[in-house]
Amino acid sequence: MSFSDSDSSSHGGATEYKFFRQVSRDRLLYEMLGSTKRVIRNRGRPISPITWLRFNVLIMDKVTVKVMSHSCKMADITDQGISLVEDLFRRREPLPSMDVIYFIQPSKENIVMFLSDMSGREPLYKKAYVFFSSPIPKELVNHIKSDTSVLPRIGALREMNMEYFPTDSQAFITEHERALEDLFGDTENSRKFDACLNTMATRIGTELPFVRFRAARALDGPTEATSRDLVPMKLAAAVWDCVSKYKTTIPNFPQSETCELLILDRSVDLISPVIHEWTYDAMCHDLLNMDGNKYVLEVPSKTGGNPEIKEVLLEDDDPVWVELRHAHIADGIAKVVQALPQYTEQVGRISLHVEIAGKINKLIREMGLRDLGQLEQDLVFGDAVAKDVINFLRTKQKFEGDKGSKLMQLARLSSEDMKVVSNMRLLGGSDTKKTSSGSFSLKFDGQKKKQAARKDRTGEEETWQLFRFYPVIEELIENISKGELSKSEYSCMNEPSTSVRRSSHVESSQKVGSQRSSQSVPAQTNQTTAPHSMRSRRTANWAKSRHSDDGNSSDSTLKHASLDFKKMGQRIFIFIIGGATRSELRVCHKLTTKLRREVILETEAAVGKRDLNGWPQNLKFSAMDTQNVLFLIETEEVRLALWSEHFNSMA
Repeated sequence: MSFSDSDSSSHGGATEYKFFRQVSRDRLLYEMLGSTKRVIRNRGRPISPITWLRFNVLIMDKVTVKVMSHSCKMADITDQGISLVEDLFRRREPLPSMDVIYFIQPSKENIVMFLSDMSGREPLYKKAYVFFSSPIPKELVNHIKSDTSVLPRIGALREMNMEYFPTDSQAFITEHERALEDLFGDTENSRKFDACLNTMATRIGTELPFVRFRAARALDGPTEATSRDLVPMKLAAAVWDCVSKYKTTIPNFPQSETCELLILDRSVDLISPVIHEWTYDAMCHDLLNMDGNKYVLEVPSKTGGNPEIKEVLLEDDDPVWVELRHAHIADGIAKVVQALPQYTEQVGRISLHVEIAGKINKLIREMGLRDLGQLEQDLVFGDAVAKDVINFLRTKQKFEGDKGSKLMQLARLSSEDMKVVSNMRLLGGSDTKKTSSGSFSLKFDGQKKKQAARKDRTGEEETWQLFRFYPVIEELIENISKGELSKSEYSCMNEPSTSVRRSSHVESSQKVGSQRSSQSVPAQTNQTTAPHSMRSRRTANWAKSRHSDDGNSSDSTLKHASLDFKKMGQRIFIFIIGGATRSELRVCHKLTTKLRREVILETEAAVGKRDLNGWPQNLKFSAMDTQNVLFLIETEEVRLALWSEHFNSMA
């Protein structure tokens, strides 16, 4: 989060709205790197821009280099006068005629290295401009002041308060790969717990938000809340403590709230990480052997030899990818065909996506994924029960061995997979006393709909049958925007007044209301349609107006910022402890358009990386494996109950 744009962007001022990632980039390039340019120009005689463009060095540590690389390209950095980028802890040649910019964490080790560079009679550089990624402790400032030889050589000493990593135009991470282990692990370690929580709070609390959090569910019951139940509350308190201090210590820090922040943990919705998304984005990452956003393809050799290996990045600068990523895979394939006439200048990009779509379509057919996807959706919406699961599995594999091993054989769960089940229990997903809509509390009583984990949303256009699922955060975000979030379930550290809430939400509420009124008639019509229509009545996105306002368009929000997003409400940040999913990121993009409020998804590790084995990465499962359907839908206890029911019926 950034407070530099709070007067305009966050409040929908007269200036053009800038999205979060753009704000981060601008702060790094102009507020940090560009500030040295202004200082040089203010010296005694005028200097040509060509002069400073060749005489600046940028030094970063292992954390800040990631901050920079997530927001800026090398060409952006060189355009700001940086001719050399160095690692703080590597041996460097003296360049006494050049100025240097340090972008570093405020740690003791980094300060020692900085002072060793700039102290003594022969410093490595002429002048140092020091920017810290987070607030620097007072004792380290005093340590710098104590070296009198360095003070005259410091041109700037500032706190950027930027220690987060944007991974999408509307998502960022705090990069705590072991946060789940430190916060929810079996063995409690107060030192690791506090260190993880405080670092996470520092990286989140860089703007002044209304801080809301999911209240501990056990507080209202007979049992005492555990430390795991209190993690969202403790993180919210740490964030509020940070921003309260910043109000008095950081120049130009907002004195009134500029955005809204909701802190959740993964137990709020344990279905989203395991149910498969059928969007183009999710299918690419689930079915193709991608490394992050990198896709490797074979290009026929022009000389007739072996095919050449080429790597491409599926990112925001690919307009075809931006158009297709959040569309249903079937819509995505159709869009590729429809786009051929209008993207004649980008034949290479179109051919790439034609190849990708073809591969995905082939894998879907070969692996029989539509049946699996349909079963997943039906289980979640209460349209399927235990017998449907058993009938599905009967066609896939035989029942062999004793009862204890049959489950493992059928679902092909390794010992590592069983660790996943155990770890999910720590998140609160298998407690039958808890009735969260995000839990795995399906009871196999043979009655459909009765124990549905999701209900079809009224007022939504009918869509693809494999695209019905929606994450819990969709309703939470809409309730935040309307000011209707339950205070008993979601507490606020600094509850806004009624007048503030009304002024903050009036514009988005009017837009949502107008959309509801326009959708009310179709919603009534949909009630009479067949519940399992495999085709959508939704008009294809390419046939809609480019500025459609229904929130379903997958157009890049940045693409039409100057036309559609000049007036935006305050940003909404959603931080999920325990990882975030691609379906949740899709919802953030959708609701940004629908609510006219930028919705940003935050988590401690990469969005969509899902591996609960031993906790190193968040939530990763094998791609669309039909043998693992039970593991994808139920916890261990529910599966054992299913097996018991099955064998009783056979007796």
